[in-house]
Amino acid sequence: MRKLVPFCLFLLCSLPVDAANVTEGRVVFPLPVSPPTRLEVEGGMAGANAATPATFQGLLRVPTGAGKAPAVVLVHTCHGPSFYQHWLERLNDLGYVTLSFSRCSTPTGEPDDTAHSTFDWKRGATIAFGALQYLSALEEVDPSRIAIMGWSRPAMVPLAVLNYEGFSQFHDLQFRTAIAVYPFCSFARGPHRAPILIVSAGQDDYVDPVVCGRISTSTREDDYPIDFRVIEDAYHGFDIPKFGPRHAATRAEINPDEYSASGGTLEYRADYEAILASFVEDHLEKNMKP
Repeated sequence: MRKLVPFCLFLLCSLPVDAANVTEGRVVFPLPVSPPTRLEVEGGMAGANAATPATFQGLLRVPTGAGKAPAVVLVHTCHGPSFYQHWLERLNDLGYVTLSFSRCSTPTGEPDDTAHSTFDWKRGATIAFGALQYLSALEEVDPSRIAIMGWSRPAMVPLAVLNYEGFSQFHDLQFRTAIAVYPFCSFARGPHRAPILIVSAGQDDYVDPVVCGRISTSTREDDYPIDFRVIEDAYHGFDIPKFGPRHAATRAEINPDEYSASGGTLEYRADYEAILASFVEDHLEKNMKP
């Protein structure tokens, strides 16, 4: 993989990952500037993001010999990248370049911008568009085929970036499609600029899947109606092996991002992970063609 200096401030590390046949490195990318929303102005929060860093960092993985490859931006929780390693490897094996980050992808490892709960929408969307612009400039990436995927409450970011009335209106580059896994669905309201897949856990007691179903129904007449799937007997985190057997999770365990939310139930199920993987692969195959 060529050096990434022209498109990032510095490269924190760069090493081949033989098992996954990818080149991996932590990169720092610049963030675009979006004007304050009307809600921020009216609420006296117009400067909420003014003091935040103008850059952010993420984990870049490039399959070797991929050529001009499609890519996926991944927005995960503050549980850490190791919780999502199997998803990175799965997407890399399918030929996708991945650039992943969380609210805790900061030099200190602490949640970003906790003074204001704007990471959910403005801050998260800003970082996502920064990642999109960074990937689009790489020789290894096809800029017309970049998707975004997220989990849990941060999965509202993939929903927000495709909303016509959201921050996409301030950016020329756009995501090709989005995938949200057991997300907080307030930002799922359409219309949207591209196809969206939402997969909810039917027994989720941390993020209400009923809201996602209701909002997806409201998009049926849109140009891009939401493809909404429910794995009926699944609980939150069903695709993350490190969550282990079903158990009642404290707020600290289920919510390291420090959102205003209580605890809930976590349970990993390999069979449900396989179902989700098939949904994701089918969605990408359908919507990421050259």
